[in-house]
Amino acid sequence: MMFSSIHKNLILIINYYEIQNNQHSILISLSGGQDSLCLMKILLNINNSKLWNINLIHFNHRWRENSDQNSYLLKYIALMFDLKIYTYINYKKFLSENHARQWRYKVLFFVSEIIKSNILCTAHTLTDNLESSLSNLIRGCTLEGLTGFSSIRKMSLNKYIFRPLISFNRDQSSWYCRYFLLPVWSDHTNYNYNLQRNRIRNELMPYLRNFFNSKIEDQLSFSLNKIKLDAIYLNYITEYFYSSIHHKNFIAINHKILGSLYSSIQSRLIKLFIQSHFEIIINRSQIEKILQYLIRPSKNILFIVSDSYTICIYVKSEWIYSSIYMK
Repeated sequence: MMFSSIHKNLILIINYYEIQNNQHSILISLSGGQDSLCLMKILLNINNSKLWNINLIHFNHRWRENSDQNSYLLKYIALMFDLKIYTYINYKKFLSENHARQWRYKVLFFVSEIIKSNILCTAHTLTDNLESSLSNLIRGCTLEGLTGFSSIRKMSLNKYIFRPLISFNRDQSSWYCRYFLLPVWSDHTNYNYNLQRNRIRNELMPYLRNFFNSKIEDQLSFSLNKIKLDAIYLNYITEYFYSSIHHKNFIAINHKILGSLYSSIQSRLIKLFIQSHFEIIINRSQIEKILQYLIRPSKNILFIVSDSYTICIYVKSEWIYSSIYMK
């Protein structure tokens, strides 16, 4: 078996994150497109000594009339490579990308718990990363939203989401699939321009490449890497101040010290405060509402209400206290 440059670079990534030992069980999310087939084949090539236990999971969204045929093909591919595949069908037919994404990750974690997989592999590429960052920028986002996906992300004590192809673009995965004759399934929903992601991929990126910079992907990737380093630094600063202003006995942080800090650090501290105690990530408007309340507390308690919880914020002396009620 000839090892391509993608293999070699991926081996370097695996060695860097110490995923080369035999203590790992890998669950690969397989769609049938070029990126996921490329990921599966490369990991199988690297796993020729059977160090890892590899399984597949496929999500049938039933958005296309031929989605069931796609699922059958993937079952055949799994049989051909002697792999187990778990297929989940979206009977609710989610209409939005966000709801479908939430469903996929929920099922992915559920299956990983059942089969004891600690590494969940998705086939996100550099192209996906850039498109996600541009989409977030258009909607309005923080520095973290601009940085896109990370190569590996720790989700719990012994569970990781791993994106091995995040440094490769779609042209590279396309070449790999053609060279090794992988049966890529063409998805016509990729050309549905009602989806913002498709417009960015098929219209905006080619336009930028043709009329602004022929190496737009490389330049954007460079900028996003620099932004990511800045975001990491700000998170370190946030953790430093958080340890200084957090109450030792109660769910509270020091109001006077928080008010003396720069606004971007304040926002991060509020987000970290809520997330660390209640395991909830509050959004930008909720953070701004809390900060406005802290500047001029017009009432005794501020209620942050959502569909699943209500957070209570109140100020006493120099401390900001918080509690939560789950619905």
